[in-house]
Amino acid sequence: TALLTKYRTGDAYKELKRQITELHAIQLEKQLLFGVPYEGTGSNGKPERTSAGLFYAIRTYNPGGTLDYKNDGSYTGKTWVASDGGIKWFEDALEVAFRYGDSEKLALCGSAALRGINSLARAHGTINLEPATESYGLKVVKWITPYGVLNLMTHPLFTYENTLRNTMLILEPRRLKWRYITDTTFYPDLNRDKKM
Repeated sequence: TALLTKYRTGDAYKELKRQITELHAIQLEKQLLFGVPYEGTGSNGKPERTSAGLFYAIRTYNPGGTLDYKNDGSYTGKTWVASDGGIKWFEDALEVAFRYGDSEKLALCGSAALRGINSLARAHGTINLEPATESYGLKVVKWITPYGVLNLMTHPLFTYENTLRNTMLILEPRRLKWRYITDTTFYPDLNRDKKM
């Protein structure tokens, strides 16, 4: 019935396909970021494997690679903007982040993390943020630091999830490798346009 119905909003099949592929892409992205490795048997009795996401890999293989302003004893009692605690902590964190690898990195941010950077820029007036720069095929805010260039981009999953709004994940996209056993493939319904 749905295939034979004319909708004012366009082809319902195409819209459903768009929604499903978008949800699939979100699940892949969640696995890339938050995945926990697992090897066992799935609910269908078949072998099931999941891979480690970026957060898991960083915490497991580089425990010093996660920094937290609130838990850093050197800045206890210092506020983010007023007492210069935030700017000093962030400069120290950037020095560590740019110590190895490329001189240009991508920072996926929650909305509150970007707001915190913006408040530092307003208070200190020394941070040069250039909006709407095309980099990595996305619109980002470019921050030129003494250590390297940091491309800041708000990430919808970080902004949506309350516990990740103050999070920033700094990475080098060109160093990520997509390794899969079999890639996802869309198989069209060959009987879709046939009249029954």
